[in-house]
Amino acid sequence: MKKTILISVLILGFTAVLFFQTGCRDQKSSLLSSANPLKIIECKFAGGAAKPEQISDTYNAGDRVWILYSLSGFTRMPSSGENAEKEDIWIREDLMITQEDGTVVFIQPSIVNMRDKIKKGAPKIVLDNNFTFPGNSKKGKYKITLLVTDLFTLNIARQEYTITLF
Repeated sequence: MKKTILISVLILGFTAVLFFQTGCRDQKSSLLSSANPLKIIECKFAGGAAKPEQISDTYNAGDRVWILYSLSGFTRMPSSGENAEKEDIWIREDLMITQEDGTVVFIQPSIVNMRDKIKKGAPKIVLDNNFTFPGNSKKGKYKITLLVTDLFTLNIARQEYTITLF
């Protein structure tokens, strides 16, 4: 009798563990949707006081600079209820600007923190942000580093660009 109870307990314990692992794996694959790596595409810089007006890679001290780009490969989570035709995304962008010698002149963590619903199956999203070069900024080349994180999976895309300050 003790042997039967012990075997029953072991069988139940094995079944519970196997069910738990299978359930987690199936749940993750059905909830998370991202077939490709996170990627920054079609990045452009533009000047403009209130909105992006002219594409450029040269600016003056005091100018507002807009960064416009598309992002692909982000994770989508299914929405429910009224939004069943949409998917949830959660994206964060960190921005760092350095001079030619590597001196950091501007750093803005979470310059974009977007948790939103998008059309189901959308292959990319369009993002923008802006910053202003201080009036006393030195002339020269500056490296712009974008670090974009998919906050559902912590996948990261990083791109560097160069702009010139006259």
